Parts: sequence; structure tokens; C-alpha cells
Amino acid sequence: MAKWLDEQSKLIKILLFIPIWGGLVGIVYRIFKYIESKETSTLVCAIVGLFLGFFISIIDLFCVITKNEVTFFSK
Repeated sequence: MAKWLDEQSKLIKILLFIPIWGGLVGIVYRIFKYIESKETSTLVCAIVGLFLGFFISIIDLFCVITKNEVTFFSK
């Protein structure tokens, strides 16, 4: 899933990270990124996203708009 999302256009990423459901997408994305990279900070952010998903999705949306990639604790 992480690779698929990374390959999508900017518009699709923006639609996926809208704060209503973006928290869930962000959690799933980070879990798959953790499986690929074994980076602990990515897993920690996914776990924190369970509680603060709305706020993390706003940060993710901002990163997608400005850099066209999810960079907040996902390597």
C-alpha cells in the first residue's frame, strides 16, 4: 500500500489525506512503511496516530500539498 500511495498523483494523495479519513489512511500507510523500512519512528507515529489521527492527518495533508509526499515520521 505504501508503494502504491507513493506512486499516486498529488491530487489523489490530497483526497486520501483529507482530515475526515486521513487519520486512518495515515496509520495504515505508516504501518506498511514500517514493514518496508523497519524504522521505529514510523511505527511510533502510527501508534500515536490512533489517538491523534485528526491532527496528524492535517500535518500529512500539509506535507502532501507542499512536498508531494508524506514526510512526517515516515521514512
